[in-house]
Amino acid sequence: MAQQTNVAKFFEQWEIYQSVIVNNYMFHSEIVDIVTNEIDRFESLSILDLGCGDAYVVGKSITGDKKVDYHGVDISNASLQFARENLQGINGAATLINNDFVAELENIHRAFDIIISGYTLHHLEAEDKKRFFSSVAGVLAERGVFIFYDIEKEPKETPADFNERCCNIVANRWVSLGKKGTENTTTHMKESDKPKTEAFHREGMKKAGLSAIRKVFRDKDDRYSVYIAERN
Repeated sequence: MAQQTNVAKFFEQWEIYQSVIVNNYMFHSEIVDIVTNEIDRFESLSILDLGCGDAYVVGKSITGDKKVDYHGVDISNASLQFARENLQGINGAATLINNDFVAELENIHRAFDIIISGYTLHHLEAEDKKRFFSSVAGVLAERGVFIFYDIEKEPKETPADFNERCCNIVANRWVSLGKKGTENTTTHMKESDKPKTEAFHREGMKKAGLSAIRKVFRDKDDRYSVYIAERN
């Protein structure tokens, strides 16, 4: 019975996620364009996707027959099954690892051309976020690219105020989720999201040894940001 409950809960959450993607509520379309542009800079490349979920973004971002060595890490084994399907068309190997992405970083002893962290870091505490940036810098290849996108609060905004503001937007605009989906989403946000500021993210990446840090996207409601950084 417990297993059936877990399966039902997963697919309920999965339906919410798919609705977010289809309706572009979290700007995945813009993110795909950004990631595609960075991938296209390489003739062939290795990608480390941390908290990859179903690998939707990378699966949509790889064009043509570019040779790709992909490593995706996610704690949800069910999500990785969808990732396998989304990556079937790539020219190269797709290694999918069922583990916590922070823990898995400690097991990696090679460098990657592109490292992606999308909508995952906001669940970590501040010190863990700082260590995460350092770990990423340690496995990013020379002249490699780090693509980081996540929620981001305004400088004078408290985390609680940010989450309340975002929950109001979800309740009023994310209509395709339905009442239950909206309630589940806003409850998760209030209980789990730990947003930080642009200054925090920039300082964390800079202290980790990343350079050429630039914000390449910010939504009009000041909730989501996309950064690109390099290791020179």
